[in-house]
Amino acid sequence: MIDPSLANATGEIAQSLAARHPLLILISRPENGHLHWIAADRFDGQNLRVIDSLKASPTFFELDVFLRDQALSVIEIMPAPNDFKPNAHLEGILEMNAVRQRLAARMQTTP
Repeated sequence: MIDPSLANATGEIAQSLAARHPLLILISRPENGHLHWIAADRFDGQNLRVIDSLKASPTFFELDVFLRDQALSVIEIMPAPNDFKPNAHLEGILEMNAVRQRLAARMQTTP
């Protein structure tokens, strides 16, 4: 998982996509603030290509702005056939709490 609020998030995302590992990203939709999952599969050094089930075709966002304004959680998808994670459920619960805190912090800074 990549915390989009950290300074190194852009670098981690660039590395993941360069390794051809797509991302699942939980966003707060700018239209209404609702939570929504999207996917990202490319980064050109500045812009992130996003695949959104609510849009007819992929769209591009400046990554730094996207991370600041919309992204709440980023999950790298990568094959791990022999990588059993006994704490996966705990990590998921901790991430849900972290998202709640990020969303609350974002709401406090929104004019």
